[in-house]
Amino acid sequence: MSISAFASSSLFFAVALVAQTPAVTGTITQALTVSATGSPTQQQTVPIGLLPAGGANLSASALPLSTASMQWAPTGGHPAGVAGFRVQSQGSGYLNFSLGAGSFTTSGEVVLQLTMPTPTPVLVVVSGTAQAFGGSTLTQVDLDNDGSVDVSLASSTFSPNSQVEAEFGLLVGPAGRTIRIQQSNSGSAMFSSALASSDLEIKVHAGAYPISAYGPGCLSQTYSRSPTVAPTLHCPAGNGSLAFFVVGLNAMQVPLALAPGCYQLTDVVFAVLALPTNGQASYALLLPTVPPGFEVRTQVAVINSLGTIQTSNGLLVVGPN
Repeated sequence: MSISAFASSSLFFAVALVAQTPAVTGTITQALTVSATGSPTQQQTVPIGLLPAGGANLSASALPLSTASMQWAPTGGHPAGVAGFRVQSQGSGYLNFSLGAGSFTTSGEVVLQLTMPTPTPVLVVVSGTAQAFGGSTLTQVDLDNDGSVDVSLASSTFSPNSQVEAEFGLLVGPAGRTIRIQQSNSGSAMFSSALASSDLEIKVHAGAYPISAYGPGCLSQTYSRSPTVAPTLHCPAGNGSLAFFVVGLNAMQVPLALAPGCYQLTDVVFAVLALPTNGQASYALLLPTVPPGFEVRTQVAVINSLGTIQTSNGLLVVGPN
């Protein structure tokens, strides 16, 4: 692998975007409803229309037989350039030999509208967990509200615990982009208690891009975005080693004669030398506008104090759609 270290910035990575925070508004497109069956049955509904700026918090209690609740709300405490939205739902039903079996349902749909003053790449991170026993829960996410399901968080008695984490890149401007979220829970305590809950959060990062790992590596290249949205690349490297973070555009998988079992996974547009501390080398990869669909690749080559070379897996950054 031919490696050159550059002291000055180059190509797409000269400066970071100074990102404004995406504006996120919500519209209820299917009524938000929670229902707890008991004596009497309790229900609460928020009708179709604009979602209040503070969100919607619904609950119904028919104890000792059942309860149900659902929250749709923006989240706070994010750094500049980041906004969030969270959907939580819970339901429980209990079997009472005097009163019968309790049951619960939750349902609803909200379409989020993302806007930016000027066309800006926006990273959408969807993450969540779900649990169910004697019931079921399903939350689905559809980017651009085109009828497809891009993320599904589901759990039932046969799959009691589940989690999701996915990243997508969108180009967002004044015309906006949409994210449709559908949620439903149900359960009935016919033979024993029924439980179902889900917790899904969507974070939108202005000026950031989705990143995924690819290819084999003798070392593990990872990344983090905290405390800013600019990704910081990491790779294990012993003290006294030299770590070269390579940035390229084209994928390849070429065995390296000087590093048996390791591969070159990208061409070399430029490389940056980083000196390890505490067994790890890091490099902050600053990303201004990457064109839609354009691919940028990174890999790390480490030369230890004995002159042995090892290379990492690759990371792929893709411009927003």
